Amino acid sequence: MKLACDKCGGTGKVRDEQNHIDICTECFGLGFIEAGKEEGDPETRKRARRFYTILGIAAVILGIYYVGLYLALLAYGFSFLVTMVLFVGGHVVMFGGFMLYVLFKVLRNNGDNSRTK
Repeated sequence: MKLACDKCGGTGKVRDEQNHIDICTECFGLGFIEAGKEEGDPETRKRARRFYTILGIAAVILGIYYVGLYLALLAYGFSFLVTMVLFVGGHVVMFGGFMLYVLFKVLRNNGDNSRTK
């Protein structure tokens, strides 16, 4: 259920301290807020916890990758080109994998929502 935002009065815009027009921070400029789901919803908390756990694991793996890359550079003295390929390649794999995870979660959630309607 969509309700008009109390902070901006449904316009999506507010004035800051210098009287400049800015986007409402409550509704993010939409002018309404969703009233159906509460932030304390157990399913929402479970999804958020899973998301942050996976994000934390990815950060730890990337940190281990940095240490391994640094030790390999010290031991083998890779050229600049090989170093950049390994550095950028590691980031592409980590962030690409994370983005694919998020993409598939969004697509699956959208598919589940379209079936229930």
